[in-house]
Amino acid sequence: MEFICAHCGLGFQRAGSAHYWAKKTPTGRFYCSRSCHDAALHGTSHPRYKPLEEKAEERTCRTCGQTFWASKRDIRARRKNGREISYCNRDCFDKRPKTFDRKAYMREWGISHRLERGEQAKSRYVLNREAERAYHRVWSRTHRTSARVREQRRRAQKKALPASLTASQWAAIKVAYRHRCAYCGTKESKRHPITMDHVIPLSKGGGTTPDNIVPACRSCNSAKKDRAPTTLPALRLLI
Repeated sequence: MEFICAHCGLGFQRAGSAHYWAKKTPTGRFYCSRSCHDAALHGTSHPRYKPLEEKAEERTCRTCGQTFWASKRDIRARRKNGREISYCNRDCFDKRPKTFDRKAYMREWGISHRLERGEQAKSRYVLNREAERAYHRVWSRTHRTSARVREQRRRAQKKALPASLTASQWAAIKVAYRHRCAYCGTKESKRHPITMDHVIPLSKGGGTTPDNIVPACRSCNSAKKDRAPTTLPALRLLI
């Protein structure tokens, strides 16, 4: 949070001393330092008074190009972390040109190092077999939907078929079908749980993708087996 000194007009970020001096003054004003507080109460002839040039540096904002005063105390605190004050306020900082997209870089790195990451995961599993099994057992119980989606993706990947379905997409599919079976319209319940059904079975070349997955009750899913449906489930639902 940015504060403005009531004496010198300096904007500062650190609020510890500001809150302290605000309690000391009857008007509740904020001061950037004790020298400004004493100068406001006793005048500039006070022995602890320091002019603005001694306690701040004038800098130019990289975004808007305006000059501003940065507190030397804030500058020293930023330099301890290897940073500099180059923007006059938070809005200019948010508008700064971003030359590095970390998410895109990590996504590309993961694709280019897929085999290397797989080997690292296998070696980690071999060295910590029992701990990894215990972790995955707990994770599967607490993330049942994600575990089921992951298992369906694994089945498709073993057959070298597309496997892009995510847990959020599966949840959206069930909402679109109103949590009902796409074939018989049975409402999802504990007695009739909803399962993932491939419209085009994996044995016929259908992948685990959002456009090939529909919700189905266990009886309809078992009765369909590995055959293609005679009618598209989405059309049955719209009738």
